[in-house]
Amino acid sequence: MTKAGHINNYSSSEIRENQSSLNTEGNNTLYHTSKVESEANGNLEQDVLSLIKSISKEEENFLVYYQLCVSEALLAVRRYFSRKVPESTLAAHLENYTNDLKFSRWKCTHDQLNLLFPAVPGNVCSTSFDFSLLYKLIRNTLSLLSSPTRGWGIKPLKGDITDLDDIERIRHNRTLLANNTKLKLTNSDFKYLVNDLSQAIKRLSFETLTIDKCRSKKKLYLQRHKEISENIRKDIENLKDEINTLHRDMFEGKYSILNLQERLKKADQHNAFHRHTLAPYVAILKEHHTFDIPPGAKKRKLEIVQLYQEVVGLYLIVTIQSCS
Repeated sequence: MTKAGHINNYSSSEIRENQSSLNTEGNNTLYHTSKVESEANGNLEQDVLSLIKSISKEEENFLVYYQLCVSEALLAVRRYFSRKVPESTLAAHLENYTNDLKFSRWKCTHDQLNLLFPAVPGNVCSTSFDFSLLYKLIRNTLSLLSSPTRGWGIKPLKGDITDLDDIERIRHNRTLLANNTKLKLTNSDFKYLVNDLSQAIKRLSFETLTIDKCRSKKKLYLQRHKEISENIRKDIENLKDEINTLHRDMFEGKYSILNLQERLKKADQHNAFHRHTLAPYVAILKEHHTFDIPPGAKKRKLEIVQLYQEVVGLYLIVTIQSCS
């Protein structure tokens, strides 16, 4: 019997009452999640102003470097890739490397493959590719006849300024950023790293990207907190979907349990009824069993009694099943 069949065993008014109860619980939950989201956005400016007062120069240096690595550098690499593979030819280009993208030693992850090969091929767009995916595509589908001056995976020197050198230079800086657990940069490190990275960004973008090395603390923190708020918003949306799914499962599960309990109750009632009906006959058989009976007749009687009990047992089983 299906879940829908279970629910149909109860009155429509009872079902509506429980649906209303579950919907109320769901609305309350969604209200609280929306409240959290609102408070997160409402306190953003206050949090930023509070943090600005305590930020050090080294922390500010790190924020600028962070922004260059994760934003401007990514845009520069995307523009380089788009020049090599325009959007109009992107789907065909990826199709040529389908087997490599799916099965080679540098094969893409499941999430990356979803971006590269959407349900509608014409919907693929390089603006949705992150640096990791762009680096993989550039290294393995665009540069088969060339490579950075010192090779892939090796830090370029100051004089190495080809496009692929700059791609590798950006990868190296992103690695430095990820390994910076103190979230600080001294003035000397900041000057060297930002200058080196900025030049790479300008070259790759044909100087179409303007590098602002003097961003205000407030602007940097606002941007960072907006990213955090957006992540919170996405998490809340996902949580809402999970809550709605859970409520539906709870509603169906509740009535499945009630239906099963009702079936067990009916089975117990039928079982008790037949035990009561058969009790006198069982007593008579036991009473006659005590009389003196010739050995041959006694053995035959025991066989008949055993057969009768088996028939009764089978009847009870069939009766219980017919109630379900």
